Amino acid sequence: MRLPSRKIHRFHVINPKTDRRHEQRFESQEDVLVRFEHTGRSFPGVAYDIGKKGLKLESNIPLESGMNLQVTFPKALGHVRAFGRVIWAHPIPNHTSFESGLSLDVWYGIIEGEHSWKTYKGHKPRKDRRLTSR
Repeated sequence: MRLPSRKIHRFHVINPKTDRRHEQRFESQEDVLVRFEHTGRSFPGVAYDIGKKGLKLESNIPLESGMNLQVTFPKALGHVRAFGRVIWAHPIPNHTSFESGLSLDVWYGIIEGEHSWKTYKGHKPRKDRRLTSR
């Protein structure tokens, strides 16, 4: 009696690379002021790839996953700010600054309705880095 082979002959992609984000990201860059919710301490940063539910933050301050932050856009009219938490963080190789991914829960100070966050997102869709070969 021969036992069935355990070798897998097919591979099915359950969660394809392009399906990880809930929204399309756009190339953007905006100077921001970041505030720790638990201490009130503020520091400057630069927001990239801004979306309704997230952004990438570069700063000189190391952050940790789970930190609650307020991100203020000082150049905006109407005191636009977003509240969220750090999802991932790491130092930028060969650089003195750090980058972090923020999940945004809510936007405040938006004058033009719920979609005016698009003012910051940029106009050019961001290339999906996960689809390029390394």
